[in-house]
Amino acid sequence: MFNQALSAYFTDADARCGASSQDARALRARAVLVDMEEGVVAAALRGPLRTLFDRRQIVTNVSGSGNNWAHGHEVYGPVHRDVLVEAVRRAAGSCDSLQCFSVVHSLGGGTGSGLGTYLLRAVKDELPGPHRFVTAVFPSDEDDVVTSPYNALLATAELIEHADAVPPGTRSQLVDLDHPRQTPHPHTRRCSPWTMARLRKWSTVRGASAACRSTRRPLSRKRGVRARSMR
Repeated sequence: MFNQALSAYFTDADARCGASSQDARALRARAVLVDMEEGVVAAALRGPLRTLFDRRQIVTNVSGSGNNWAHGHEVYGPVHRDVLVEAVRRAAGSCDSLQCFSVVHSLGGGTGSGLGTYLLRAVKDELPGPHRFVTAVFPSDEDDVVTSPYNALLATAELIEHADAVPPGTRSQLVDLDHPRQTPHPHTRRCSPWTMARLRKWSTVRGASAACRSTRRPLSRKRGVRARSMR
């Protein structure tokens, strides 16, 4: 099962015993999981992919970054720098030919935008040779976090300075991958909320009137003839 293609992203835990394994549970991701709020990482470690991650390659905290770029970049960054760099060095040390680092983070919150870009700068300083590819998830229009536009703006400035390539994406695109939304009607795609409310009310009234028409009894031919004869 383990081959050269998989070796780009995984290591074989059984290879240390001198034999390659055919079991997927022996795979270990070449990854460092970082989150200053441990809930998401803890959920991943309880999920079906929990065996993929090395517990030594996980850096978490409890309080979170408060959706604040400065708190993640200026507070948690210097505090956890040594631990983060050591985890990255450990993952890079198991590679035969290190070509690049791939960073995946969200720019709407404080940890992804602040600590994520701090780690990117630290990797550039400590291991400047490999390229740095960053998959940045920008906040969507429906994001309810007030500070997310500022976090994304400040993080983008860091990405321009320290990343070699940044394929962008949005949170709504990730949601659509898991829960595809129906394409809206072309006439309502650009309508304002007030217009959408009026259209929904109109469609409801129209549907109710159509139902009333369908329940009426049609006049029989005999009744119609009697009505004309009485005239």
